[in-house]
Amino acid sequence: MAWYTFLCHSATETDVWKGGDFVQGDMQVLLEAMENGMIDVAEIREKVEMARRQAILEKHPYKITRTKDGQWTTHYMEGGVRRQIKRKSKRVVENILVRYYKNLEDNPTLDELFTKVQREKLAYDHKKEATISRNQREYDRFFQEFGKRRIKDIDDLDIENFLRKCRREKDLSKRSFRYLTSILRMIFNEALIERYIDYDIEPVIKRSRGQQKSSFRVVRKEDSEEVYSADEITALEEVLLCDGSIHALGVELLIQSGMRIGEAVALTWSDYDPEKHSLHIHRTETTYSTEGKVKVEISESPKTDAGNRVFPVFPEMQETLDRIRRINPDSEYILSYHGSRIRAEKIRKKLKNTCESCGIDYRSPHKLRKTFASRLAAVGVPPRIITELLGHEDYQVTQNYYIKRFATLDQKENYLREAMKKTVPQA
Repeated sequence: MAWYTFLCHSATETDVWKGGDFVQGDMQVLLEAMENGMIDVAEIREKVEMARRQAILEKHPYKITRTKDGQWTTHYMEGGVRRQIKRKSKRVVENILVRYYKNLEDNPTLDELFTKVQREKLAYDHKKEATISRNQREYDRFFQEFGKRRIKDIDDLDIENFLRKCRREKDLSKRSFRYLTSILRMIFNEALIERYIDYDIEPVIKRSRGQQKSSFRVVRKEDSEEVYSADEITALEEVLLCDGSIHALGVELLIQSGMRIGEAVALTWSDYDPEKHSLHIHRTETTYSTEGKVKVEISESPKTDAGNRVFPVFPEMQETLDRIRRINPDSEYILSYHGSRIRAEKIRKKLKNTCESCGIDYRSPHKLRKTFASRLAAVGVPPRIITELLGHEDYQVTQNYYIKRFATLDQKENYLREAMKKTVPQA
């Protein structure tokens, strides 16, 4: 046992054993000990396996007992079913249990893999908490049954059938299908890295997407549902500016800037440079769930890299900021109430109440963002400039999803009349 005493004294706090192999710690000391015949690797492996075996048996939740007929018995759970082991030797019963639990370790369920990836994401990047919460919601929606399956027991056909079943039973839109497949990629990529599987899931997803392309639920919204009209914006601004409260001015700031609501409530006065007429947008409010509780925090980085931007403050927007400053001269955050930062939900509620008082159909603050983009496009601002102002990374996203038909029918008629005057030859 001299080698064991030596090993205990030479190992550091970070020394760990994995699968019978010493994978971290003072390797140089161990190599020297082996070369000098102080330790026997075969003996070490045997001891490690014995320790692992003992750890597995200690976690077994059922007792191993001896029956009246002299046999040894215990139970274990498999797929929600309680199964019995009964043998003449206790050692044989223990061997069966050890093989069973080792197999579980080498063949985790999708639930276990998903939890592992989520935990690693959170440890790596704290600002992804909102994304992690969304992933959890989507996972709970789709993987209640499939999540219990073990990774090595799943093949291409199982995945295709799972995707087909989700599309049929959940009536998926293309967006929902993207969420579903992104979680599948996350789980199976982790399984590939850990060598639980030896195949790439991407061809399966592409094949399934192609087969189901025509059967997605199509979500079509009228442009009037996606943006506020010019008349509606005029009506809203009249009420908001007359109101003059900090919450009303917060909504006005969204109308004027097209900012994400989380970005607006994260602005501090240090972000505003009145001399350069600029506003530095580089934080956002994030909301996420953890341990059954909803948390709201300020992330020091924006939603995307392009979200870190300097916004030009034009005269009307400067007037709004000056009015806010007169209300909150000493606050840290631009949108504050009685010394406390105003949360996004309060600004959202103010917009909803203002819409009701104006007799306007409520649309979310995000629709103000689309309205901002559409207003700029209507007067000829290039899409790439609009993209930069919105903090988008891809101007195609701005062009395809944010710029809507903003003009009313009467305005379109006026545009046509003006165009005809310029193009029709005079007699």
